[in-house]
Amino acid sequence: MSPTVSGIPAAPHAGAPPTVPASASPADAPATVAQAGGGAPAVPPLAGAAPARRSRGPLVPVLAGFTVLFFVLSVVFGVLFFVASTDLTASRSTVASQKEQLKEKDAKLVAVEGERDKARQELDTSKDSVSSLTADKTVIAQCLKGVLDMFKALADGNRAQFEAVTKRIEAPCTRAEGLIT
Repeated sequence: MSPTVSGIPAAPHAGAPPTVPASASPADAPATVAQAGGGAPAVPPLAGAAPARRSRGPLVPVLAGFTVLFFVLSVVFGVLFFVASTDLTASRSTVASQKEQLKEKDAKLVAVEGERDKARQELDTSKDSVSSLTADKTVIAQCLKGVLDMFKALADGNRAQFEAVTKRIEAPCTRAEGLIT
């Protein structure tokens, strides 16, 4: 045992465990490695050292909750922004594609309308031609019917009827002759 001076134990040698006088209470004993929780032996606080930290106030958990909530909302809104941005890009490309298709269809529509107008003109011309040909056919038919009547009157030997038919078909046959040549 190491010598003591007035009940205070002397400093131990390096590697020797500290000694406590028999009259000392356990509270007076210096902390050992086992009492300090491992590592180096605990040292009593120095005089004038900073006071122990106060416990956290009730506002810290609330602020921590708001921080977590803000982080979660930031992630959610970030994902929503990304999705909306992707959808917007896809929508823009779809709209551009549809505009191009509309331009092509408009060009085709203009071409088809031009062909339709041309066909209408040809139809009107054809209708006019049909009307003209129908009138010409009527004139030629009158001439031919008169010629047949004239041959019948000639075959019957009826001179008066022959001359009446000849006068009657003279105008239509003159017009028919102009149509044929």
